[in-house]
Amino acid sequence: MKTAEKYRKIIYPLLACLGLSLLLELFLFNLNYWKGLGREEIDVPLPDCSYFGQAEYQSDGSVLMSEADGNNIVQIGIADSTLKLESIAVEARCTDGNESWWGYMRTPYVSLQSAAVEMTVLLYDGADNTMLTERLLSGTEGEAEYFALPGKKGIQNVSLKLTGLKGKTLDLRSIVLNARFPMRFLPLRVLAVFLGLLMIFLLWPKGALWKDTLLTEEGKLKKRYAAGAGILFAALLVLVMVLISKNHVYNQGEYDFRPYTDLARALGKGQLYLDEEPSPELLSLEDPYDPAAREEIKAPFHLDYAFYNGKYYIYFGVVPCLLLYLPYHLITGGDLPGSIALFLMMAGCYVGLFFLLKGLVRRYAPKCSAALAVLLWLGAASAFTMPAAMGDICNYYAPMLPAVCFFLFGMSVCLRARAFYDRDERKKSLRALAVGNLLFALIAGCRPQLVLGAACCLPFILPMIFKKKEKGWRIEWSFAAAFVLPYIPVAAGLMWYNAARFDSPFDFGALYNLTFAYLTQVHFNWASVGAGILYYLFRPFTLTGFYPYLGTSSLEWSNPSLLASRPSTGGIYFLYPLLFAGVLCFVPVKREKRELAWIGRIALLLTPVVAAITAVMGGLMDRYRMDFSVFAMLAMICGILVFHGRVAEKRKTVLRGLLLAAVLFVMTVSGLSYATEGLNNLKEVNPEAYIGIARAIEFFR
Repeated sequence: MKTAEKYRKIIYPLLACLGLSLLLELFLFNLNYWKGLGREEIDVPLPDCSYFGQAEYQSDGSVLMSEADGNNIVQIGIADSTLKLESIAVEARCTDGNESWWGYMRTPYVSLQSAAVEMTVLLYDGADNTMLTERLLSGTEGEAEYFALPGKKGIQNVSLKLTGLKGKTLDLRSIVLNARFPMRFLPLRVLAVFLGLLMIFLLWPKGALWKDTLLTEEGKLKKRYAAGAGILFAALLVLVMVLISKNHVYNQGEYDFRPYTDLARALGKGQLYLDEEPSPELLSLEDPYDPAAREEIKAPFHLDYAFYNGKYYIYFGVVPCLLLYLPYHLITGGDLPGSIALFLMMAGCYVGLFFLLKGLVRRYAPKCSAALAVLLWLGAASAFTMPAAMGDICNYYAPMLPAVCFFLFGMSVCLRARAFYDRDERKKSLRALAVGNLLFALIAGCRPQLVLGAACCLPFILPMIFKKKEKGWRIEWSFAAAFVLPYIPVAAGLMWYNAARFDSPFDFGALYNLTFAYLTQVHFNWASVGAGILYYLFRPFTLTGFYPYLGTSSLEWSNPSLLASRPSTGGIYFLYPLLFAGVLCFVPVKREKRELAWIGRIALLLTPVVAAITAVMGGLMDRYRMDFSVFAMLAMICGILVFHGRVAEKRKTVLRGLLLAAVLFVMTVSGLSYATEGLNNLKEVNPEAYIGIARAIEFFR
């Protein structure tokens, strides 16, 4: 009977969530279908429309439209003033949708194909007042785009503005007024809603997961939660793989910006410079780092590659190449696909976050509930700002993701070293401490500013090195050596690598980077520090009325000392307000939580410091948020774990509900950033995937 009751408690909620998901899919998400069942459709004869631009009638009844600026306008006159317009369906596609982004400067893009058409629908009444503006995308072969209209009479004119995303020639097939929406049953939407409902059910503030601790009395992860973590990771990695596969940068043609691939080929031949010879025009310049001089003679160059003494080099950190790209090249003779590299890096970060959270909970919060641990992991994983990487080219993320991965694993291994130390297992502790700091040292060969994250270990590492005695302090030299020595071989290797390329052990080659900024003339300016902190941390986000809802905007002022400045979706503390929980590390704490509080305090202080360094070294771009969001994320985890033990029992339910809502909000924003951020966001690299997601979310339009 107990077994049957146990299974009923599992099966009944699953069935309820699944049933509700199906009902929502059939009736709510297809509401426009049910509303239009009795609607009388009106086919608009295309020859009767007015065209602003070139229009050529085809034998099959369609209209071929083309204009130099890519904007085509179609106007439909409505003679019947009693007609109530409730919807419109337009079938159009781009026939020459092949946008080739190759140029004399060899920009880091690919040749992308798409039939997608951007549509703007304008309705005018007798006074020519705009009554509605809609912007959606279409382009799927043989499929129309449907627009829900306000259902008003007296409309005299419908104006359609059509623009091909990757081309300028459009094929207009049909226009239908008061079109009946089709029934669209989307299994992935059903699955997403089901998982969301199940998450809310399992993590409800009064649910069983809040009453059960994550760890056993021995500090080990309980078997059922270990199995749950495995299923969660498997599902997440499948999702990551699917999303990466939607990036046409990886699966559609060759792209020219492949620094790690080029470096792996060079290292495989035993050389540090690339095989490609610079153009004669570039070699003829007295100052090849001056963008204006390159532009004046149209000198072909490799964008974002380092140029020194007549050779091309890669200034990106070498460690990712040594660990991933070079071994793959030596073993297979080929090039590691960017999609596989990105998948491995992101998987490593998510797994590293799991082990870090496990180590913090084991040491500082052994009574942490399973629900709290799950919410902390989901919130932290979402606040990484990593989904944007899946819609962009991975080469810019290739140094950042391994650096974050090394930091997470380095922290977790050092926590393990402290656990061995507390159990008086010195040899294991020394080995773990050395491995953890070796991981921190490797960050310098990826993203150097993240090496500062090693300071987060000081609160629990220093007591292993400095022992208080009756007469002063005693240094444990073996632990001090395990803490310091791992940095020496890595530093020596990087110094040799720099000297062999740029004649200086301390020159990583950033100043020799061929980009749009005149790097050799850029000087430090305190204004760029303030701009970085404002842009990266505290810039409010803007909302739009359409998917993906997050708008982008530039800084209201320009600073010539900045290397680059791109439109931003907002600062991390506004996009992911859960990160504000990091300030809880500064509340008074008991002795057993003091180390945890100091870890969070250091991480919180590192956040603006690294943001400022990133602004000075790289400029203002959303993708660089990964440099410091990892520290804000760590501070958030520590702050919540510190504060959770201080909450009165009667207030826990409310705070749990707030935490659940905050995590859901962060997950939503993180998901939207997949389609918003990056030089090549989802709309750019795969409009069809963008359209599919927009349709699934904006079912009411």
